[in-house]
Amino acid sequence: MGKQITINWQMIRKLFIKLFILFVMFGLMLVDWTIVQSIPHHILNIYSLVMFVCLASFGLTIFPKIKKICYIVFFISLITYICMYNFIDDIKEQHLIDSCMDLGNVWDYKEHRCRTDCWRWTYEKGCEKE
Repeated sequence: MGKQITINWQMIRKLFIKLFILFVMFGLMLVDWTIVQSIPHHILNIYSLVMFVCLASFGLTIFPKIKKICYIVFFISLITYICMYNFIDDIKEQHLIDSCMDLGNVWDYKEHRCRTDCWRWTYEKGCEKE
């Protein structure tokens, strides 16, 4: 009887840890998804699909019969997500723009760089210093 209770508590603990990890992953990917909203739609659709597959496959690992397949799909989609994050120029630029604006700086869309010497940037005038 005591062994059965210990096994049940271990299973419940593993389930809560997985749910916590899934919740954190969902939050981080939701923030990432909101950052990249202005990229072209075909890239955004693929990026969103990879995020969904990554979250769904990790969430489905709680079922013992399909656990191995779900972990394989999870790691493949996670690697794809990381590669898209690092190697697709539109996604990288959106993250650079977001980090530049988080620091209180201005993104120069013509030179594609973060500027600290401007207070505003417009398409007509460019960098406005005063």
